Amino acid sequence: MRCPEACRYFRRALLAAACLLLVACQGGGELPDLAAVKDVPTLKRTFYGFLVPIVTRENDRIRAQREGLAVLRETLAAGERPGWLARRR
Repeated sequence: MRCPEACRYFRRALLAAACLLLVACQGGGELPDLAAVKDVPTLKRTFYGFLVPIVTRENDRIRAQREGLAVLRETLAAGERPGWLARRR
C-alpha cells in the first residue's frame, strides 16, 4: 500500500526536522536539503550519510567515557583512592 502525498510530505518534513534538531544539538555540518530529494533511496542515503558522522562522534565520546570509568573502577577495586583529576574526567 502506497502512502498518499500528504503522508510522504509529512515523512520528509519529519526527517528534515530530525536533522535540524541533530545539527542544533551536535553542532554538526551543513544540513542536507532533504525536501529537494524526490526518490526514497536517495533520501535515505542522504539522511543516513548526514547522521553517520554525528553518531560516530557520539559513540566515540561514550566509548572514551566508558574507558575512563573502567580505569576509575579498577582504581577503586584495588583499594586506591583516585586523584582529583581522575574523579573529574
